[in-house]
Amino acid sequence: INSSPLNGVEEFINFLENIVFPHRAREENDMFPVILTIGEREVNNKSTKDLIDELIEDHKEMEKHYENFRKNLSNGKTSIILFQIREILNSLKTHIEKEEPLHQLLLKKVLKNL
Repeated sequence: INSSPLNGVEEFINFLENIVFPHRAREENDMFPVILTIGEREVNNKSTKDLIDELIEDHKEMEKHYENFRKNLSNGKTSIILFQIREILNSLKTHIEKEEPLHQLLLKKVLKNL
């Protein structure tokens, strides 16, 4: 993030809108349906379907956090913006850790078929 706080906020918005949200859509539309067809019933002692449902719910929650962040930003509520950025980034980190076993499952299946 550049030295200007405004530049940092712009970079954060750009990151979410151009990297995170398109990634989320690809997961839901492409990856999750494929994972459900692989036939693994559990990933890390959790039902694969339940984990996917949980990840989709994370996506919805992150979208709500982002909408609230944009609302506060447009209303000039700068005192809460930094907190919300941290909250979104922490949610994203937790989400990535949760979805990693699914990525590994898919990779294992693809490599097995080579």
